[in-house]
Amino acid sequence: MEIREKDDDCTTTIVLLLLLLLLLSLIFPSGLHCALKEEPGPCKALKPRYYFNIDSGSCEMFDYGGCKGNDNNFLTKEECEETCVVSGTYHRGRCKS
Repeated sequence: MEIREKDDDCTTTIVLLLLLLLLLSLIFPSGLHCALKEEPGPCKALKPRYYFNIDSGSCEMFDYGGCKGNDNNFLTKEECEETCVVSGTYHRGRCKS
């Protein structure tokens, strides 16, 4: 009986993890890189780039040093928005049947 309870716990954990991954893929359809903070990198080139600011929900410019950094780094604001900005309408309240 104890083994059965552990199996149920593992199954529940796996299901919850899969649901979390599904939810994250809906929020960030292109991947989690849109949730990364801007990273200018250690170099000093000062190239204008765009990153998705998860706090403001919009793409903002930053100075990229030209090396390293991370994947939240786009050449244009349009590319950033196409990749990271989720559009659609949100309705508060009860679901309509």
